[in-house]
Amino acid sequence: MIPVRGATGTRLLGFVTADGDAVDVAAVRAHIARRLPAYMVPARIIAVDAMPLTPHGKLDTEALLAAAGDPPEPGAGAGRAPATDTERTLAAALAELFDGATPGVQQDLFEFGMDSIVAISLANKTRHLGVTPRMVLANPTIELLATAVDAGHVTPRAAAADDPNRFGEVVALPIVSWMYEYGSFRRFVQTPLIALPPNITAAQLESLLQAMLDRHDMLRAQLEVSHDGYRLTTRPPGVVRAADILTRVTGAVEATLNVHAHKVINRIDPFAGAMVRALWCDDPAGGCLLLVMHHLVTDAVSWFVLMAGLAAAGSSCVVAKSCFCQANTPPIENSRGCWRSAAAALKSRRSAASGWRSCAARTRAGFRRPDPRRDTWASLRLTTARSEVADTRLMLDKVASAGAGIGVREFLLTALTMTLTSWRVGRGDPVGNGLVVALEGHGREDELVDPGGAVDTSNTAGWFTTVFPVRLRHPGQPVDIDTARRDPAAARDLLRAVADQVAAVPNNGLDYGLLRYQRRDPALVAAPHPQVQLNYVGRLDLSPQHQGVAPWTLVTDPARHAWLTRAPEPELPLRYTFDVVPVVHPTAAGPQLMTSWRWSEQLSTEDDATQLAALWCDAVATLAGAL
Repeated sequence: MIPVRGATGTRLLGFVTADGDAVDVAAVRAHIARRLPAYMVPARIIAVDAMPLTPHGKLDTEALLAAAGDPPEPGAGAGRAPATDTERTLAAALAELFDGATPGVQQDLFEFGMDSIVAISLANKTRHLGVTPRMVLANPTIELLATAVDAGHVTPRAAAADDPNRFGEVVALPIVSWMYEYGSFRRFVQTPLIALPPNITAAQLESLLQAMLDRHDMLRAQLEVSHDGYRLTTRPPGVVRAADILTRVTGAVEATLNVHAHKVINRIDPFAGAMVRALWCDDPAGGCLLLVMHHLVTDAVSWFVLMAGLAAAGSSCVVAKSCFCQANTPPIENSRGCWRSAAAALKSRRSAASGWRSCAARTRAGFRRPDPRRDTWASLRLTTARSEVADTRLMLDKVASAGAGIGVREFLLTALTMTLTSWRVGRGDPVGNGLVVALEGHGREDELVDPGGAVDTSNTAGWFTTVFPVRLRHPGQPVDIDTARRDPAAARDLLRAVADQVAAVPNNGLDYGLLRYQRRDPALVAAPHPQVQLNYVGRLDLSPQHQGVAPWTLVTDPARHAWLTRAPEPELPLRYTFDVVPVVHPTAAGPQLMTSWRWSEQLSTEDDATQLAALWCDAVATLAGAL
């Protein structure tokens, strides 16, 4: 196997030869996929007559790469149209995910724009075929994935719905321990606003919600205080009734959210088992559902898992638990229980802690650190930075061809580095060599938890998020916005350096939470949190229909979200001086990067936030122009 750098990262090319009969490449791929983690399965496998050698008797990798030829170009159709029912189903699902654009049958999906989140979405759309994220990662073209499906290369999974032993105590993931650390989290909720089908009845909505509650065990969890901390347990289906969690209010959505949203949020109490509440905004002009869930039981990926289940069950108005309880979906406890093994494995990996200790060492970003004893969400304020649509398009286009390992997240981290460097220069503060940022990941690292493929969290609701520090250093002299404008090469070098530093993070940051919260490494426990967090939510513009228009999609209209509180739990201690949350939103003019700068009036001022938001937009535009 030979690693090859491409536009979306380093991929593996595999070469195989055999005596006698022609090589069955599909069989070789299936054999490898059953025995290796998905990230070790080659993106392409090429059969050759013999392994070429150099005059010195070593493998001639250049000759092999020449034999491989060039991969299909994006949009070129990759040779042929989908020819089988499975290929057509996969192509249709991918067209939905890529805003109507369909990759060629033999085209590398990762070169087309696939990432781990899209792989999860594809698996959920094609779960009836037995597709899992692992299969997508191991078979990165429509042709290969369809071949794997049709050949029955699906990992057998135990049925979850009828397992009487799946309820009970849930192992606390590191992110949950992170929340337990400071307490005061009763109303720490997420509140996705979801478009409803027109003319949906109360009986239909209650049935859909009941099926959702019965399918996802964490939605029925209850928290209690034990002698050694907190204890979270799940309960059997039926213990939470949809009729009891749903509040229906008729009238304009904005008025309903203004008057009733905070009342529904206030009914959340994990200690009483009240993890989920729902507000039905029954507006004749277009109703929606405010789904209020304690963060213990959900994350952003879970929103789409739940919406996909609701859409599948509601599309034909035939409500059945089977829409949520696919036989090949593992119970959540099987998925989460594997974290015990992961935590235990860290005992033999003590060397992994040293790098994290260095990364988490105290640094200054030019702001006062939050004090959890007095700085809470009650002081939280919001400043929104709206990048120009033209700048957003340029960013997305340039990132697509920027080079190995560079995606939107790496671009935004670089823009953040430039923003804060410019901020320090403007204030006359010491610039130093980069900064430390807390970076969020989706945390559904099934391959790392169980390389054997038995764990699949892609259709599981729960809080799997990882948060870990990343130290971002300048490759030479510090690069602020003015420097990047004068010297585009310096901006490109900074982007490359940031991408390499992110790529060097071991195990996608999984180790940090396990070391700090489960092994309780003393140096990491004592280390302060970074002062700035970046949480790139993703692209909400990739949809065949505008979000919030099609039933069971997110309502992203800022005018409606303005009525929702930004601090549902005002007593929750602050962790970061600035929480930077970029999202690519759909607009009539095209995709637009909108970035929420969340800040505390006890730690900074509105002028500070306004200036940082302006610097951020300038950094995004300047960096995109430099590529």
